[in-house]
Amino acid sequence: MGRVKRHTHADDMNGGTLAGGQTFAETEPGVVSTSSSGAVGTAETVARGDHSHDLGAHDHSDATKGGTISLDHTTVAGKTAGHVLMATGAATKSFKQLAMVDYAALPIALAVDGAAAPASLAALSATNSVAVRKFAGDTADEDVFFLWQAPPDLDPAVPVSARVVFFITEATAPDAEGVVFNVAGGSLGNGDALSASLGSAAASALAGRSDAQGDRLATAWADVTIANLAAGETVILSLSRDQDAEGDTYAQDVGVAALELRFTRKPACS
Repeated sequence: MGRVKRHTHADDMNGGTLAGGQTFAETEPGVVSTSSSGAVGTAETVARGDHSHDLGAHDHSDATKGGTISLDHTTVAGKTAGHVLMATGAATKSFKQLAMVDYAALPIALAVDGAAAPASLAALSATNSVAVRKFAGDTADEDVFFLWQAPPDLDPAVPVSARVVFFITEATAPDAEGVVFNVAGGSLGNGDALSASLGSAAASALAGRSDAQGDRLATAWADVTIANLAAGETVILSLSRDQDAEGDTYAQDVGVAALELRFTRKPACS
């Protein structure tokens, strides 16, 4: 006779049958008696003795006559909103909600005039063509407004950044010179007035450039303070060239093609 090491399982029963043909008889404790010469799980009779057996789902792996039954349990503990919890044995792991950086390009063709409008929309061509509006570098600060619909999963706790994509449109190209733009914004929800105040303007600049006519350039990313920013709302953005700023040393027009935004989203977990 082989012996099975003493172990404890729930759901006491006086004899009975497990999956795979295993049966438990009330005989001498710890004794394995056989009705055949096969391994445990093929009509083997196992002594009950003074213990109980859990009939829940688990795996009796590599059990042979006279050997030790090994148990391998894997349990999913459950999940909560924004987190998935998994347990293997006594270990528990937590997976936090994902956050992702996203981008949006607002073409200048979608802009509407501000207090001092730049030149009208026109095509800039050099084999290929793009639509631009020229912002002057030696007169009043010219400006336009954009509308951006904030995504419903926007994370308003992370600042929205902006930069300006533009082209050198004039024959007199910059020579170690720079350009400065200002970007300001305000978020409007249901019932909010279009006249609501925007946040403080942020400067987005590009310095020390020596480029040729037709070259594409982009200012540095700048964090924009958008007043009352909230996910799913409508954001009004003001873009102006700060031609009298210390860093705006290029006196010629530049052709703005787009205002680009960078923001953070927190997609819903399911």
